[in-house]
Amino acid sequence: VFIQMISMSRHFSWDLTESGRFTLAAQTYKVLENLPGDVKVTGFYRNSSQEWMTIEDRLKEFNRISKGKLTYEIIDPDKNPNLAKENKISEYSTLLFKFGEKTQKTTEQEEAGLLKALMTVISTKERKGYFTKGHGEHDLDAQGPTGYSSLKKMLIDDNLKLESLELFQQDDVPKDCSVLVIAGATTDLFDPELQAVQRYIEKGGN
Repeated sequence: VFIQMISMSRHFSWDLTESGRFTLAAQTYKVLENLPGDVKVTGFYRNSSQEWMTIEDRLKEFNRISKGKLTYEIIDPDKNPNLAKENKISEYSTLLFKFGEKTQKTTEQEEAGLLKALMTVISTKERKGYFTKGHGEHDLDAQGPTGYSSLKKMLIDDNLKLESLELFQQDDVPKDCSVLVIAGATTDLFDPELQAVQRYIEKGGN
């Protein structure tokens, strides 16, 4: 199975200063200072865990820089299982970003992962994922060892609109493709298809 995911090319880092405060990268400041509206972040963590305290410090700094546009709440899913179930939270240390009607989940705890989730949820650009067909690929709706329903669900949860793609009918992978999935093809791709995939990879998915 080949999966090419769009990834952010910029480097972000968290630095813990002597004063105990996190220093954010310039790009993070820029995004937080220019949020297009209110963003609510809900964290699902074990009560009083080290991860709880660490993420609270980071979100507190996000709140400060955004001048209150980004708000946050951290809850223990064991004490509030209904909220966790309502938001389809399946593991501890999950963050749910909400902007209007859009939501984005992440289990990333570092700045780069938080920023990626934030930028995804506030983006007005539609993100598309394409599954190739025509070479005996696995069924996206089938469950079990040969099905890819779990992958399909994961991508939909990541706010991707999914479409099938008969690559042999295209000169190139569509420009709006954020994720290209060749789901266990049982026959080889034709040379023009392989070349199209190679060009897609070389362009970084853009």
